Amino acid sequence: MAKAIPKTKKQQPQKQAPKRLNLFERYLTVWVLICMVVGVALGKFLPDSIAALSRIEFGKGSQVNVPMPSLSGS
Repeated sequence: MAKAIPKTKKQQPQKQAPKRLNLFERYLTVWVLICMVVGVALGKFLPDSIAALSRIEFGKGSQVNVPMPSLSGS
């Protein structure tokens, strides 16, 4: 008489919950819109502040001002 092989349950792969976006990523469009509105408002109501920011360069004649790399995260 042959021994019966016990039946085993097939293991189902566990379903992972979908990855949620963090707050910044979820509302990125809103942040960009807010930054654009603030930038336009500053240029309209405080034009001297924008001119002062663009005068701050990394080197003489480099045409790369200080706010640009700080905004890009590099």
